Amino acid sequence: MPLYEFECAQCVTVFEELVRMGSTGEGLHCPSCGHDTVRKKMSTFYGRSAGSDGASHSVAGSSCNCGGNCGGDCGSCGGGCSCGH
Repeated sequence: MPLYEFECAQCVTVFEELVRMGSTGEGLHCPSCGHDTVRKKMSTFYGRSAGSDGASHSVAGSSCNCGGNCGGDCGSCGGGCSCGH
């Protein structure tokens, strides 16, 4: 079973659950407040490809302002790109 991210409609808590493929979250409850209205989120993912310097990467589905090209330590974006590095 795949791991999906869900968000609570009541308290906006994001949590992960192992559910059947294609499940929309029916029958799930928020682990924080117990509310039963949750929605499946689109998860982000990380893809790595070695460039000529061996350090290039790309981040898909995020708000990375550096275009996924911060070198893994936000060196070229100054750490303000929100890409999680």
